Amino acid sequence: VYRKAEGLSKVRIQTISSYLERFSNYLCDIGIKKIEELDISHVNGFIRFLAKYTASTVRNTFTCLRGFLSFVYEKGYTDKNLSFVIPSIRLAREQTIPSAYSKDEVEKILSCIDRSNIKEIRDYAMLLLAARLGLRASDIINLTFSSLNWEKNLIEIVQEKTKKLLQLPLLNEVGDAIIDYLRLRPKVTSEYVFLRIENPPEKLQAHSLYEIVNKYIKRAKIYVPPGKKHGPHALR
Repeated sequence: VYRKAEGLSKVRIQTISSYLERFSNYLCDIGIKKIEELDISHVNGFIRFLAKYTASTVRNTFTCLRGFLSFVYEKGYTDKNLSFVIPSIRLAREQTIPSAYSKDEVEKILSCIDRSNIKEIRDYAMLLLAARLGLRASDIINLTFSSLNWEKNLIEIVQEKTKKLLQLPLLNEVGDAIIDYLRLRPKVTSEYVFLRIENPPEKLQAHSLYEIVNKYIKRAKIYVPPGKKHGPHALR
């Protein structure tokens, strides 16, 4: 009804409905019956579920789902705006979907991190930001204390690439990992959250995060075929 009032044709509305029906069926299969029960893990699960479909199907589904999630938030059906979770995909003809790792592979990478020493505690927090919230490497290394709104459980940043304001939920798992790191963080004055452990304890560089991710992919013995990305972007 809402789309019809906007002036969309019957054919276009049917097309959107067909893409959203796949999402509805997925939620039914995992036991989600009310829109207010929906959270980021369910959306991310559906994104992984779509990996078996063609690039164009995934792209079109993402577009429709992003609009739907924005709509239910704006109309007050849920207090969570999950539209930010949906990645933007611009594909040239016959181009494939960007490289990504399965849920099991990501969990295997995270679980092989030794969380008994300060360096890997820091690494774990950074990789969680990529894997759970989809932050870019540049936004992770440039994360400042002013970006962490603990009272509202939000991360608020101006994205390095787009220069646009982004608000993300500060998930308990992510918040706990950051706190674990901050307890052992080098006692120096710096606005940046993540620092080098070695002297001098200054802000990390972007290439450092790529090296860190590669280290744990190798440690987890994840097979990386030729041409597949193996940096923090692939965890998003």
